[in-house]
Amino acid sequence: MKNDKLSFLLKYFSSYEIRFTEDGDFAEIINPFYTENVKVEYIADDDFNPFIVYFAFQHCHMCDEEDIVEYINEIVNENKFSIEFFKNGKRRFGSDITAQELERLSYEKLEQHTGYWGITKLKQMADAFKVRGWNPNRNFDAVFVINNGESVTIQKIG
Repeated sequence: MKNDKLSFLLKYFSSYEIRFTEDGDFAEIINPFYTENVKVEYIADDDFNPFIVYFAFQHCHMCDEEDIVEYINEIVNENKFSIEFFKNGKRRFGSDITAQELERLSYEKLEQHTGYWGITKLKQMADAFKVRGWNPNRNFDAVFVINNGESVTIQKIG
């Protein structure tokens, strides 16, 4: 491994298999439960946020090892999940969501979480979403059901 900028992952995630590219600029922490692995990329040319952490649908730009370790721990400890919104089957936008937020999940909470609770409504931007976590037992797909053209509920599918 030529570059050791990602070798710190070995210290913090030693209980997982970690694969590095030959140049050391990319690492993949293998998920023993599912196909959604955590990936970390180092971009030497980026002076401000040289790291990108990928999980499921999401990615996050980061500047230091401490933030990376904290973020990945949130994922592997099942406190943070990836959420992606779709409209007519096409990806629109996404974010991450905490386990606590998922416990109190409602359309209204999702509108507030995404920022679409003002003039533009979430139901105008998306008609479905997917949640993915480290352990697939909590993964689900859902659609928005519009009742009488007004209220919106969430229906899990699959």
